[in-house]
Amino acid sequence: MQAKIEFYFGVELDKNKKPLDAAQAAIGLQAVERLAIQLYGGVTVQDATGAWQGETHLYREKSVILTVFSGNPYTNDDAKLAQAIKDYLGQEGVLVVHSACRGRIM
Repeated sequence: MQAKIEFYFGVELDKNKKPLDAAQAAIGLQAVERLAIQLYGGVTVQDATGAWQGETHLYREKSVILTVFSGNPYTNDDAKLAQAIKDYLGQEGVLVVHSACRGRIM
């Protein structure tokens, strides 16, 4: 079975809702991309905007959707990559979505 695995995470605010330094966020994102390539052989990175309801108000921030494809989705690689995102970008959580798929490079 093949799987498309998507990782959704912010790149503007840290887990304490404090602004991330743009240069540091760029370095962190590059490290995450390198790890994704190491684990999965390739990665697609899309810019997005994320929003969530906090205790007192709505938060919006620049976000990233990182997409990989895996021929063996039953490894722990998704947890490794999610933890790297949290570590490099100071995130509280990362949404990880697995979708069964069939794909091939043509």
